[in-house]
Amino acid sequence: MLHATAGSRPASASTARAVRSAAPELRSRLADLGLSIVGCHINPLDLDILPRALEYQAELGNTQFGCDIEFFPYGDRDFVLRRAEVFNTVGEM
Repeated sequence: MLHATAGSRPASASTARAVRSAAPELRSRLADLGLSIVGCHINPLDLDILPRALEYQAELGNTQFGCDIEFFPYGDRDFVLRRAEVFNTVGEM
């Protein structure tokens, strides 16, 4: 199993550059093996890291992503509505 991460915590500028420069190398190595990225999960689905994660995935040639299952607090309608707002924002990206 191949696992690549764009990072779930704020990265320094040098770390972000290193991750971006690693994407073409990873894509090339996958191609050498006859493999390609067909999808991934991005977790956490955090609007602060999502643009960077999507950019990294695009550099890998990945156009499909999802998020892990989420469990919502029972009876907390406001929580569900707030998460729906986040999902709508993600859908517009």
